[in-house]
Amino acid sequence: MQGLYMYEALCDVSPILHAFAKPGTKPLPYPEKPYPLTKEEAIVDKEAEEKAARAVAKAKFEAWAARLKLPEHKVVNADGH
Repeated sequence: MQGLYMYEALCDVSPILHAFAKPGTKPLPYPEKPYPLTKEEAIVDKEAEEKAARAVAKAKFEAWAARLKLPEHKVVNADGH
């Protein structure tokens, strides 16, 4: 596991290590949380990330819809009632 962190750290810093790097180039950020050790932890982490992404998408959609200022309307079923 330590080797994985070392490898990723070197890959993240690699954009600034070569001679032709553009001025202002910055390394990629270090991981914010540790890697999961088991398959179950990986599944839980992935589900949490997906849930957070859905919450962000919902908030953006609701903000967009609120900016439209559409008149209130009644929801109609497929059969017209």
